[in-house]
Amino acid sequence: MNIALLSDIHFGVRGNSIEFHNYFDKFYSEMFFPYLLQNDINTIIQFGDVFDARRQINLQTIYLAKQYFFNKVRDYNINLHIILGNHCSYFKNSLHINSPELLLNEYSNISIHKTFTTVDFGGTVIDFVPWICTENEHDILTNIKKSKSPICCGHFELSNFHMDTVNVCAEGLSHKKLARYDQVFSGHFHTKSSKDNILYLGTPTELTWSDYNDPKGFHIIDTNTRNLTFIQNPFKMFTKLIYDDSEQDFTFYETFDFTQYKNCYVKVVVINKTNPYLFDKVLDTLNTHEPLDISIIEDLSKFIEDETLVDESKNTLELLHEFIDNQALTVDSDKLKNIMQEIYLEALNQQC
Repeated sequence: MNIALLSDIHFGVRGNSIEFHNYFDKFYSEMFFPYLLQNDINTIIQFGDVFDARRQINLQTIYLAKQYFFNKVRDYNINLHIILGNHCSYFKNSLHINSPELLLNEYSNISIHKTFTTVDFGGTVIDFVPWICTENEHDILTNIKKSKSPICCGHFELSNFHMDTVNVCAEGLSHKKLARYDQVFSGHFHTKSSKDNILYLGTPTELTWSDYNDPKGFHIIDTNTRNLTFIQNPFKMFTKLIYDDSEQDFTFYETFDFTQYKNCYVKVVVINKTNPYLFDKVLDTLNTHEPLDISIIEDLSKFIEDETLVDESKNTLELLHEFIDNQALTVDSDKLKNIMQEIYLEALNQQC
């Protein structure tokens, strides 16, 4: 049996941006569902954080998410299992009030898992573990110890795993607590990473600049062979144009593909600008291809050279962590870092 694994989808991200809804629609309509239909896959496990907002969910976001995702799941007769994540819950220490149960109860093909649950998929038994909080921690850890299932799917915050391509989680549950499983698949962190029996799946779509150049997509697991296949999302939301007129002239840009920047956030990284007229011409042409936003980076001290040009050498989270490390504090610095990180990520996702 083949099952699609779809991690944090965050409908309504970036302040319920319509541009991101359009981007999600393109991914699900042109890639995700066609792949499932072509390969006769009728089961999805979704790993939490269905809606981005925890407390106030925009009505247009609900409407659009139903149009391009939930209604199609129903219309295509796909069984959807949702494991509650931290963004699904109104309270931080309880899953009792959660958005999937309140908003998706009209769909009979959707099962929402807010407690430790074991489900048999054609002879392969899988444990579902929702976000661990004060209310359920004892029950979940007890059930994990007693479980005989070979596979676990959850929404875990595990220490020493990458939260994005740069930052590592300093706190959280030790992954050794899950050592009894053959395979553990998790949502929560937005970049793919693995260690021992743990695999963080990463988000299917780009959500912030932290996702630039970080492969996104979904996975297919064959429950008979346990083989896992990654299907990469080709659609980008964040991209760069590297400008260097010491090597690029008018002829170069006459054949340059500007269409790749349509409906994208674009950083124009200027290496050399000796021909202002050519630079203006490039920006004018870029604008005609309707990017969502253009930012120009001319101060290359913000970049470091390796084999390729990468993003700012220190991002906001790194600067926050560095600032905390340099203070004489009477509180646990790692706990403070986690609090500041959570505040920062929530603020970032509210940006339009």
